Amino acid sequence: MRYKAVFLDFYGTLVDEDDVIIDQIVRQITAESPCLCTSAQVLSSWRFAELCHDSFGSSFKCQRELELQSLQALLDQHQVNLNAAVLSAELFAYWRAPPVVPGASSFLNKLTIPTCLVSNIDNVDLDCAIRHHGWRFDAVVTSEQCRAYKPRPEPFLMALKLMDVGPQEVVHIGDSFRADILGASSLGIATIWINRKRRGLPTGVNNPTHTVSHIGEAFEFLQ
Repeated sequence: MRYKAVFLDFYGTLVDEDDVIIDQIVRQITAESPCLCTSAQVLSSWRFAELCHDSFGSSFKCQRELELQSLQALLDQHQVNLNAAVLSAELFAYWRAPPVVPGASSFLNKLTIPTCLVSNIDNVDLDCAIRHHGWRFDAVVTSEQCRAYKPRPEPFLMALKLMDVGPQEVVHIGDSFRADILGASSLGIATIWINRKRRGLPTGVNNPTHTVSHIGEAFEFLQ
């Protein structure tokens, strides 16, 4: 099947995730905490994802606000007297100029199907990152625009409306099984899961339409 449009995740799909910066923050908190906790324990107690899950509609907060809120709560929990804004500064800078994953630029150069980014990020950060790499897309949807985060349906519904396509006419490509694959498939959108780490599928869920180990492999399913 030739799709009429492609939806693309951004962070973790076209550019590297912020894992390195997150790891630095977690290690610093672990070193400063009197609680004798491990880095894994600190990371598992960081509630950023939960805050995003609960943030939608009239309760929506932008990602930067949720980052600061969750990080301050993490510092308080582990009794660390560090400044959340200072700790987040490098992370915020990263969001605006993240490195490209191998093969992403080549993939975009070959892509001729109309393309919409669908990203859990604030407007200005994504705009800066796109301009940093000199990329162009037919449409862009952010969590800030639709006041909801993937895997909720609002980002995908906005993308369908902007691209004037139905769920059966589009495919969504992303690296997050929960946010991208479950979110898109819940609306009947075909999916391509970029599973670089060859993780096993969660139990009790439908398989992605296709699974690839890097973004270059996704191109063959768009012909």
